[in-house]
Amino acid sequence: METLENADAENFAKLLREDVRVTMPPDPLWIVGRDVFVAVLVAQFDPASPAYFGTWRALPAHANGQPAIAGYVRRPGEAIYRPQVLNVFRIDEGMIAEITAFSPEVFASFNLPDSL
Repeated sequence: METLENADAENFAKLLREDVRVTMPPDPLWIVGRDVFVAVLVAQFDPASPAYFGTWRALPAHANGQPAIAGYVRRPGEAIYRPQVLNVFRIDEGMIAEITAFSPEVFASFNLPDSL
């Protein structure tokens, strides 16, 4: 959660297996490999990048018995953090092996707040 809130792609990379897989059903998003995923994070965390989302806050969650993080974003010029993504992690030997990312529409099903 700290790495997300601190926009720290380098430290996030240390938590990932080299062959990490990231999906976002039902969207056709499929990323394979730590380096590829970290490049996406770097762009989303960089205020100078066109892919920049804003600043992040995170809450712990669980889904299907797996650890998860509810990510909230405060977009530039806004005052509140809004739901962005629920990341569900598959952990293998202490490393994140897979991330399944769900759209913010699922937050209510997990009793997560609709803003921070």
